[in-house]
Amino acid sequence: MREKIQAIVEECFSDQINEPCAYCTATDRLLALFATETAAMREALLNEVADNDELLEVGRKAIEDELIEWRDNRLSMFNRGNGLVVREKDGKDSLVIRFGPETALKIGLKAIALKGGR
Repeated sequence: MREKIQAIVEECFSDQINEPCAYCTATDRLLALFATETAAMREALLNEVADNDELLEVGRKAIEDELIEWRDNRLSMFNRGNGLVVREKDGKDSLVIRFGPETALKIGLKAIALKGGR
């Protein structure tokens, strides 16, 4: 990354040290580089999580715990067409959708982030 930044700076400012255009060009190119590098790092991180059974178990457990908490507190998302369901305490099937996959994903990812920070 350092080499890429240095190359952009050298290329933009080699002959035009006092040209305002050089500053704009360098800034634009550096911002584009950072955006690309950030996206690549994010992709690598998510792939690493997806391949890590221990972290996936942390996320799964957090989602299950939250489902049970919602069940025990009789909470659900009103008028939800699809989502996650957990059995009742007595083991019987439940038709109540507790929350949607986007909520589950948030819960799981937050739990993984906390585990990864330890």
